[in-house]
Amino acid sequence: MSLSGEYVEKLRSIDSYQVAVHKLMNRLNLKNYEADQLLYIQLTEHRLKTFDEEVLLIKIDEQDVRLKWAITYACRDVTRREYADRKKQENIKQSEVINLDRPDRLTEHDLNSILNLIPKLFKNHFTAQWCISVLEYGEIETRENFNMTKRQFSDKLYQVELYCKKHREKMVNMVLSKQQQDFLEEEATLRKFIETVEREDFRDEDFNELIEEHYEFIDDVIGCIPRLQQPKLLLEDFKTCSSIDKYKLVNRLYERLDELERKMIEQ
Repeated sequence: MSLSGEYVEKLRSIDSYQVAVHKLMNRLNLKNYEADQLLYIQLTEHRLKTFDEEVLLIKIDEQDVRLKWAITYACRDVTRREYADRKKQENIKQSEVINLDRPDRLTEHDLNSILNLIPKLFKNHFTAQWCISVLEYGEIETRENFNMTKRQFSDKLYQVELYCKKHREKMVNMVLSKQQQDFLEEEATLRKFIETVEREDFRDEDFNELIEEHYEFIDDVIGCIPRLQQPKLLLEDFKTCSSIDKYKLVNRLYERLDELERKMIEQ
């Protein structure tokens, strides 16, 4: 969606927009113009994409409440995406520590981690033992132990490195700690709830179904929310509980996702 310069400035002057930009700057350590660009793109290409242009211009003029919520959600979209991208890059870096060509560059900690990882990565026992030998003893001793010529060693090394590149995602998952895996599972669950709430055709029944699917998880979330009017009803029948309790639960899901993503990026 393309807005005229006048309406771009009007959009950027809305208090919710300015607050969102500052949140992105603080959360993601961005400069003002970087945060502004990310937010603007997310808004115009995603959150406001379904708005009729004429209606959108009216909403900007009126600083409509629904528009302000779209800005808030867009800010969260950007934050989640940036956290996920940064975490993915970090995991890829970890997966790249397997360097059979220069094992001398590995720290002792990395070497021990990789030695434990190799039998899980390579199902072929011979290949796994060969990789371990290269990392522990180097090329010359490995060639002697496995009765290989220099050409055979080079060919095997090429095959192993090719396999690692093809299975990078598998390796990334393997280097994740148990805590990181738990974080990712919780993040996926939270996203399911939030994406359901943010749908334009959202129905309480859909939320009820998700609660049934993730009963223990939501029970735990509800247990952390103070001063609920009817916590049991909120868990058992979301549709009939009070709007205040609904709001508190949904708001807590957003807060929990924000907290989780901060933990993930800090690890």
